[in-house]
Amino acid sequence: MKKIGTALNNLFFWAALVIFVLLVAFIALGKSTEDIYVFGYKPFIIATGSMETEYMTHSLVVIHKGGFDDVEIGDVVAFRAASKSQKLAFHRVVSQVDGAFVTKGDNNSQVDGTLVTRNNFIGREVFHSNITAYWAQELQKPFGWVRMILVPILAIVMFCVGIYILNRWTTNKNLRRLVICGVLLAASIVALISYYVWDSQRIDYTNQKLVEVANVFVAQNEDAITTINNREIIGVVEIEKINVKYPIIAYENDSSLDISIVKYSGPALNETGNVVLLGHRSANGGNLFFTRIDHLVSGDTVKVTDKTGRTVNYKVVEYNIHTPYDLSVLEAEKSGAKELTLISCTSNLLDRYVVKLVKQD
Repeated sequence: MKKIGTALNNLFFWAALVIFVLLVAFIALGKSTEDIYVFGYKPFIIATGSMETEYMTHSLVVIHKGGFDDVEIGDVVAFRAASKSQKLAFHRVVSQVDGAFVTKGDNNSQVDGTLVTRNNFIGREVFHSNITAYWAQELQKPFGWVRMILVPILAIVMFCVGIYILNRWTTNKNLRRLVICGVLLAASIVALISYYVWDSQRIDYTNQKLVEVANVFVAQNEDAITTINNREIIGVVEIEKINVKYPIIAYENDSSLDISIVKYSGPALNETGNVVLLGHRSANGGNLFFTRIDHLVSGDTVKVTDKTGRTVNYKVVEYNIHTPYDLSVLEAEKSGAKELTLISCTSNLLDRYVVKLVKQD
């Protein structure tokens, strides 16, 4: 039994060491500008915000070399930019011209000046994660290195010391098992807390980037952002009471709800009829999308800005809970009136919280 325990401990140690080395190597490769590939794959760290919010600044991306003939409109590809430095660029394919691809950053107002051909094409994305972006953001805050580097290292050291002590503890088996269960319980609690902290960071970062996009759109200048995650921005919704300000995109499929607030049905924004806006809620109650629209009461206001720069104020007149199958909430209630309906899931995810508003006089 002791030999089995020793073997498991050694396996855990070497597995952790290999994972750590691979992680460091991938991050190092991601910072490298050289054409270094591991079995045809190359990781890199995104340096700019041209592809936000789907691909955050400092996100980790892995691309697979080659596959030019398999590229389709909408794919995100890596290529060498037409500059002296020939730096790696990572943008979305929006069209094809004479056997070459036209690309554009999701967060850019103009297409790229460089056509992607076989000569400057590198590969397509196979994986990306924004975890490194959240980590980098926290690292830049005051004492961020303590939370993001020192504390995890201390936790790992304490865990290893605990395993070492348990291996050499000669007390009775029942007490030893009790201590092991206690350690596992503590580790589970730490994991849950870590997930909550990570999710809070994700929500804060997502809100920050979406507010930046919304502010630029509302400003209506010549550099205004017109797309987000390759979806056209048709307006901005602002609810001061619950501190949200988001771009509005048209509903295409359920994945649209993962990007921002979506217009599900009704006329164009700020026109006569019932405009229906949908928004997800956060799983842990964080202030993301329409999580807190249940805080709205009669008389509260919501602002909607459309593509023309026109802003209309709407006043809450009714709020209630409906089933997902109650389609009456999509209908206009007053002929000739400008109406707005906000919908999100309830906390149990089984019903829908519906807020009805009309244009404020």
